[in-house]
Order: sequence, then C-alpha cells, then structure tokens
Amino acid sequence: RMRGIGIVRRTGVRWQLSVEHPFGVSFRSRLEHTRTVEGAEAGEGFAAFAEVRYKSLQSPYSVAARVALFDTEGYGPRVYAYENDVPFSHSMSALYGRGGRAYVVAGSSRGRGGHLALRLSGTGKRGTGSPTDAVQGASRIDFRMQLTWEL
Repeated sequence: RMRGIGIVRRTGVRWQLSVEHPFGVSFRSRLEHTRTVEGAEAGEGFAAFAEVRYKSLQSPYSVAARVALFDTEGYGPRVYAYENDVPFSHSMSALYGRGGRAYVVAGSSRGRGGHLALRLSGTGKRGTGSPTDAVQGASRIDFRMQLTWEL
C-alpha cells in the first residue's frame, strides 16, 4: 500500500565549533538537532560529531578522523552528515536510530603525481530488541583504497 502525498515539516538546529592550528591540525565539533512533523506524528533526533584533521603543506601525509553519536526517533528525523572520502569520491550518511559512526581517511602523495588514499568507516546501531528491529541492530564496516598516478 502506498502512502499519499503529505506535508512534512522539518526543522533543524546546528551548533559548530572549529579550531585551526597553524601547523596543519584542525578540530571540529558539531551538535545537530532535528524535528519532523508529518500529520499527527512528530519525531526528534540529535547527532554529536568530533573531528580531527591533519594536512600540512610541508608533509605529503594527511589524516582525517571523525566519531559521531546519534539518536533519532526513527527515519523521519534523520541527520545527514557529509564525510571526507578518498579523492574523486564522496560520502554522505543518513544517521537514524541509535548508534555511532566513525571513519578515518589517510592519504600520502609521493613523487610526481602518485597518491595513495585509504578510508575505513563503520556504523554500529543498537536495536530496540524486537524481532523486526534485528537488522537495525547490525554493524557495518566499509574499506576503500585508491591509488592514482598522473602521467
């Protein structure tokens, strides 16, 4: 059965703190709250992020790492989060339910045009314990490796 077209009101508030150090290290922290209203149903959710990045012009290495915790009342009030990824690729997560997400992206440039990038990310969710929620209680880990060479 398909649901009819309806109006969904979505509001969100985001607080963000960014600190950059002259030696290429930066720190970002974010809190995000969402609320959705669809007819008589309403839902809320939040996500908290902490991220550290290192990228120096003098060093061929770069690293970015993030840890996020989230808790939403279902899929409606989900929180979208753009994530750092290997070059020429992108990642955006829809965080919903209750759980955590983390990723690490590391890169190294060698010589003229050689670049190696690695990305490891994972999401862990806690289910409510009901049989229909068993899939949401699962964890997922992703790994990407990219080697590029300019000629």
